[in-house]
Order: sequence, then structure tokens, then C-alpha cells
Amino acid sequence: IDDSEEAKLQSYWTFPFRELRLSMIVSGVTKHVVLPYTSSSLYDLIADNTYRPTTLGRSTWRSLVVWSSLQRYCNKEGFNINAHKFARVRIGLVANEQNDCSTPDSMIGFGMARHGMSNSCGNYATHRPVYGYADITAFGYIMAR
Repeated sequence: IDDSEEAKLQSYWTFPFRELRLSMIVSGVTKHVVLPYTSSSLYDLIADNTYRPTTLGRSTWRSLVVWSSLQRYCNKEGFNINAHKFARVRIGLVANEQNDCSTPDSMIGFGMARHGMSNSCGNYATHRPVYGYADITAFGYIMAR
């Protein structure tokens, strides 16, 4: 397996786990966080598109990407975050400049999607984020144990 290519291994569908090690590589710097969560497989956890909250916290998610930025409010984290047409993240956190989660314009995570955004893993922030505009692409690893 080439470590620089995207892949879903057989374990994605079949491996039960009690924690995930989420890793991002940005400009040659690798950062990791451990997310305690139990599931029969990663596929079973995200395939149904059901939102499942996590409790890592904003600062832990930001630690995955050096110089990351987010808007100040909302801070909704977990699996399958879907904020209408504004943002979708498979695993991560979304934030907003208003004190609600209806129109988030910033996110950190894996499987990100938003109109006009080019990266699917890393950090994206616009519309008054705390540390300035960000469009940081990362190469992500998700390991289960």
C-alpha cells in the first residue's frame, strides 16, 4: 500500500473498535488525536448519515492543523455533521460566526464538503474566523483500535 494514496481497506467495513486515532499531515507535519468511540466498524458508524456527537472539544480539533482557524460559535462536533447546504463533515467540527449552527462557514475534519471549497480533509474557515481565513488541505489517516 502506498502511504500517499487514498484508500479504504477491508477493515473499514469489518473492524470493530473502541477508539480512533485521527491523524492529519500538513506541510510534512503530522498531528494526532485519539477519539474514544465504540462501533462495530467505521462504515456502520457513518454510512447511515446519522449525526453522532463527540466531546473532544474545539482546541483538540484545532490541534490537528497548525495555524488552523474557526469561527467563534456553534462548535458542533462528531460524525456526520450536516448543516443544510452550508457544510458537511464526516468526522470533525463545524463552527459559525452567528450563535447558532444553521449556516457554518468553517470546519476541521475528514470528509468535508461545502460549496466553493476545494479540500476534503483539513481546515476551512471564512466569514470572520477567529484566526483569519483558512483553506488548509491535509492528508488524513484514520486508524482504529
